[in-house]
Amino acid sequence: MKNLRQDNSTSTIKIATDVLLLKNPVGTAMGILFGFILHSVVILLSPFVEFLNNLRLNIVYYLAASVFGFNINYYFKQKKTIPQEVDDAFVFIQKQVDSGAISQYEAKLLRQALIRKVLESISINLESNHKTSKSQSTEKIDT
Repeated sequence: MKNLRQDNSTSTIKIATDVLLLKNPVGTAMGILFGFILHSVVILLSPFVEFLNNLRLNIVYYLAASVFGFNINYYFKQKKTIPQEVDDAFVFIQKQVDSGAISQYEAKLLRQALIRKVLESISINLESNHKTSKSQSTEKIDT
């Protein structure tokens, strides 16, 4: 039973560190660096400041607090992934269902059509960007 808990906690820690390192690697690295610096400063100042002398925290707490501090700003500043006009369209469809203008089945069809249109526009944008980058790379080779 103990091994199962350790496996679960280890996998949770691994997932958390992977997310931190993949989503905001600069903030995580800066947090780790700042944690070491903060721990060193506290150790150096502890003989002079009585509050710091009584504060006996392990370096892990400094690292965790500073990584959290450097990454919390990232999560509050994330962009909305759905464009506003698509979000408005979903809200409009739901209002139509609530008012009784369309049925649930019609709303489902409208949502599917909207999703299809968004996916088509994304694939068209990706294809045009890919063609543009290909033509630019061949122009660079030709010159």
